[in-house]
Amino acid sequence: GKYREGLTRLAEVPHSHQSTEEAELQLLRARAHLMLGSYDEAANICKQHELQLPAWLESTHYWLVGLIAFYQGNYQDAANAYSDARDRYKQSGNAIQEANVLNAIGLLHYRKNELEKAFEAFSEALAIGDKINDRERVLLTLMNLAIVHQVRGNWRLAESRYIESLRMARITGNQNGVMKVLQNLG
Repeated sequence: GKYREGLTRLAEVPHSHQSTEEAELQLLRARAHLMLGSYDEAANICKQHELQLPAWLESTHYWLVGLIAFYQGNYQDAANAYSDARDRYKQSGNAIQEANVLNAIGLLHYRKNELEKAFEAFSEALAIGDKINDRERVLLTLMNLAIVHQVRGNWRLAESRYIESLRMARITGNQNGVMKVLQNLG
């Protein structure tokens, strides 16, 4: 619904002669296609505009390229793009996005059954979330860590992380988070 509507509205925006504005619009289009599952279209948009990006948009570009590659099953390309995105977010001081990329890196390792690397990435993301007091990032990362503990057979640690997640979800009023945690605890 909303992403299709967004694409329609983006198509109505006149092309800008300002390359920065045009690059932003194209990244928004790529993100909408990604969210709609049109991975090839999203990838094509990113490839067409990667050379025209100002430095401050490069991190978002690499983040999107990584997500697209991940969903297409191109894990090495995803890892490379995530690494570039993380470096740029870290350099710019964007801790929230750095934690998001670390969660994505953790999920990539989890998908490849590299549980120790997944645990390390999630632990780094949790440390960042705690440091900046970002409850949303902490909640997401605690749930990811709980899943890794569960898959490893560390039931007590998994349960502890799930309970922490549940507490955080309730404090923040995140009903979707409460539901997910309760499903995993069940």
